[in-house]
Amino acid sequence: MKHNYYNIHTHKKPQINNEVCIRNAYLTPIERFEPSYFLSTGIHPWHVMRISAKELMNRLEKNCKNKQVKAIGEIGLDKFATDYERQKSYFDMQINFAAQGHYPVILHQVKSVEGVGSVTKDFNEPIILHGFNGHISVWEQLNRKGKTYISIGSNCLNPSTKLLQTLKEIPINNLFLETDNAAVLVQTVYEKIASIRQIETSILMEEMAINFKSVFKTAI
Repeated sequence: MKHNYYNIHTHKKPQINNEVCIRNAYLTPIERFEPSYFLSTGIHPWHVMRISAKELMNRLEKNCKNKQVKAIGEIGLDKFATDYERQKSYFDMQINFAAQGHYPVILHQVKSVEGVGSVTKDFNEPIILHGFNGHISVWEQLNRKGKTYISIGSNCLNPSTKLLQTLKEIPINNLFLETDNAAVLVQTVYEKIASIRQIETSILMEEMAINFKSVFKTAI
């Protein structure tokens, strides 16, 4: 039986034949991307000063008419980026848009757990904490609805003590894997996490396929 590598968040095209990815499109028109992979769309908290609120919503609405778009993201809050108040305003707009369209969100969160939690407290769609590198308590704090996932990337190749513990403790049905913008194959990430969790890579692939279908209502 052939298994796919599900890459939940990347800035690149698929790098291997059996990679199923969600590529970050930002707010770029969807027709500029190949139709052979899925996309997420949204404004990153680092870029909120580059666009008006009206244009943000116009582009979201236009992009989400395309069935390639499976998530809103990456969106979120970053205490190290500029204009935190504008970040919160745009994050709130995008969360409301995702709620209305029943989209999962791919979340960027840096030193902003309380802020993220206050915006998403009534959000009922899946939340994916991408590039997760923290203690499992952060996930627990944001998992009020039981629909919060963590996504692990190349940081697993040299994990901190807290990430290593998280990787051992996180329920497998709340886990995703990614490459983000790293120069690493998704296969390498899978093999490392399978080793940490002491399971076969093929089993991890099967579990990620189940999670992908559950969150994105798409079977491949």
